[in-house]
Amino acid sequence: MARLPRGTAEVTLDAKGRVAVPAKFRPIFDERYPVLWDAQDPKRRCLVLSHESYIDAIIDREMEKVPDESRVDMHHMLIANMEDIDLDSNGRFVINERYHEKFDYARGEKLFLIANKEYIEIWALPTWQAFNAQQTIMNHRIDYTPHAVKAVTHE
Repeated sequence: MARLPRGTAEVTLDAKGRVAVPAKFRPIFDERYPVLWDAQDPKRRCLVLSHESYIDAIIDREMEKVPDESRVDMHHMLIANMEDIDLDSNGRFVINERYHEKFDYARGEKLFLIANKEYIEIWALPTWQAFNAQQTIMNHRIDYTPHAVKAVTHE
């Protein structure tokens, strides 16, 4: 399997409501089926594109958190917010119209993709910019010096 990607990209939602997954992000789906997911996260106004084994692990984890009598309802809620998709030969897929208004997607406008190994978040670019501007975590200094990295990698 290829190295799983991390990074960002700006892409355009085309006139047909399609988005092209950049080639550098496609290894996420090598021999695995893509799934589009509305995670229902009020803080993160984006869709999540992942592969079925990652999504299945999320479903299993979430199902363990609820009492037996609520599992059918939880399962329906999770599944109702997911859909299998097919990437065409150019790595494109259609984003269902029902998500356009909810996530501020507009045909011909830029989307911001964030890949983190197992999934890709799909943001409307202005929504991402507003979200990112509000994050106070960015004021936290991350130590990238060799001694910090050495401690993490146990070298």
